[in-house]
This record gives sequence, structure tokens and C-alpha cells, in this order.
Amino acid sequence: AGANQAFINVLLSITDVGDEVILTKPYYFSHLVALQLCDVVPVMANSDSELKPDPIEIKASITPKTKALVLVNPGNPSGSVADRELVEKLETLCHHAGIWLISDEAYEHFIYDSVAHYSPSLYPNQVINIFTMSKSFALAGWRVGSTTPFLLTRVEQANPSRPRRWRTAVAFQLFTPKSSNGIVTRSGALWKSMQP
Repeated sequence: AGANQAFINVLLSITDVGDEVILTKPYYFSHLVALQLCDVVPVMANSDSELKPDPIEIKASITPKTKALVLVNPGNPSGSVADRELVEKLETLCHHAGIWLISDEAYEHFIYDSVAHYSPSLYPNQVINIFTMSKSFALAGWRVGSTTPFLLTRVEQANPSRPRRWRTAVAFQLFTPKSSNGIVTRSGALWKSMQP
């Protein structure tokens, strides 16, 4: 239920006990708890002076045990926004290292000062996007999150939890392309691709 459950499902799908996942400081506390719950080793990489992920620090943190880098964009708790250039650098870094980029985009609509959010898309087979209805549609407490469609079969095998049927019905209506809202239209395509 929700983006936190989606993150745990992702970890259960792509990691084994003792694998490493990189978090950048400051990190979202729930990600650390999820890593510990899954017996995955958290590796902390320093951010730059603007609290954005630092590709040099991240590259230095990659080992043969590294499975993924977690990008929270916009950052939680920092609020910093990684622009397209930085996101593409991180994608390319992960691609060359052969690791996943887990992109937690729960706060994608909480952007100010004319800064644009950019969702990773250069290497779609190595990017796992995580979204949430709670933030995107002001439905706090409903606990409906979504992740990259191709990962769903693995996720369901690892943890077959699902939100209640009525929440799924509401989510379907919100994520359908019928709306004139651009956010809903983009998410509608994602939701539709997840249906059996």
C-alpha cells in the first residue's frame, strides 16, 4: 500500500540479503528502514552543497555488491530538485555500472520557483519509477502507490499485497487518460499499461 510499500516490493524483487543500495544524504528515513527490513546494506553517499546527489560521490560508492541507487526527486527531506542534466548523469552512471536507478517521485508535483521535474527515461530497462496517489491527488491515507509496469510480475511474486478494491477503482479513475489534467493523462498511460 502506497509508495513505501512499492519501495519495499522493489527491494524484494531486485535484491538479495547482503546486497548494497546507495542512498544520498540527507535520505528519506523510510528508505533506510526498508533496506534494513530486507537485510540490504545501505551505503551513504554525500550530496553536493545544494543537497543534490553528487555523481562523483555516488560513483565512488559503487561496489560489486551494489544493486541500485535511490534518487528521491524532489528530495525528501531536503526539497532539492535534480534537473534533467543531473538526472541523466545519474542514469548514465547507473547504466554503465549495471545497477538499477530507483526513482522515488512522490513529490514530483511539489515544485516551486519555476523548476521543472524530470523523470528518468534514458534507459527504461534500468529505471524503476515509484509514484504515489497520496501526494499527486491529495488523497493522504489512501495508500495507493505505483511502480514501473515491467516490474509488477516480480513484485507480485515477491509480495502479493494489494490495496482494497474500492481504492483500486478510485485509482483507476484518477489514472485514466480521460482527464484533461496532464498529470492524470501521463499517469493514465502508466496505469493502463499495468492492467492484465
